[in-house]
Amino acid sequence: MQLDPVTALHRLHRLTVSFLSWTSVSLHYSTHHTLSLDTNVLFHKLVERRLGGYCMEINTFMFTVLHSLGFDCYITGGRISHALSGSRGVEAEGFGGWSHQLTIVSIGRLKYVVDVGIGAHGAIEPLRLEEGAKAKGLPGVTQRLVRRGIAPFTTRDQTMWVVQMYLAQEQQDGQQNQEGDDASWINMVCFDEHEWLPQDFEIINWRTSRDPRSMFTYRVLATKPVLSEDGDDVVALNLLVSDEVSRRTGPYGKKEILRKCKTEAERVDALARWFEVRLTREEIVGIRGRVSEIR
Repeated sequence: MQLDPVTALHRLHRLTVSFLSWTSVSLHYSTHHTLSLDTNVLFHKLVERRLGGYCMEINTFMFTVLHSLGFDCYITGGRISHALSGSRGVEAEGFGGWSHQLTIVSIGRLKYVVDVGIGAHGAIEPLRLEEGAKAKGLPGVTQRLVRRGIAPFTTRDQTMWVVQMYLAQEQQDGQQNQEGDDASWINMVCFDEHEWLPQDFEIINWRTSRDPRSMFTYRVLATKPVLSEDGDDVVALNLLVSDEVSRRTGPYGKKEILRKCKTEAERVDALARWFEVRLTREEIVGIRGRVSEIR
């Protein structure tokens, strides 16, 4: 590796986020409707087929790449916040159960959090594992890391690392809202520093990909960042949520509707056009009769 480790880690993070689409496509457009965390299966799906995947698939792949390149790293689990998951009837500041995966990388005396599988609100660079650290996110997003207790805990002396996001918004006077206000930061995911084993993720992958209450099982979702010509920055983000395709651009993440899909054919075309996800005939008909099918 010719680059210094920190620079290499940043570049790998940015390129992985832009190369791999974050999607739930295989839970809907397939003959099996299951997700495997086997590394050989992931290589075929993510690299050879370019079908994308969700957090545990993409982050398992990223960990495998980093470990193979000689980085000192391990995987750990995370909880997604209710604010990010859109859970209703629960405290927005709270968190769900274990359902996410992150990689912790040590370089010298410093540690970094690498998460390339959080979708539309992800970072395009690693987040240093220290209180108050910030990372540049996808258009309109900044991330930071804080150490605190979380709402569901019953004791005050327990704390976790919490990744928060700040969504830039343009005010009426043309100025940007300020990051300094804690109320402007939204909880995303919490985690600790204990190493998890691959078999731990087999358990939560089973639940996340099969429970009918999981949004991945009833919504077709996809995100695809667009890099600048020199590959050093993300200039746009393409999104698919159910039947709507949109694009976020600029420092405020301005949203533009690209297509409202009225048929399955339109959505399949959108996946290929804006997300580079190209499905076979067998995969396309696999959505028939499912709750996520456009009728």
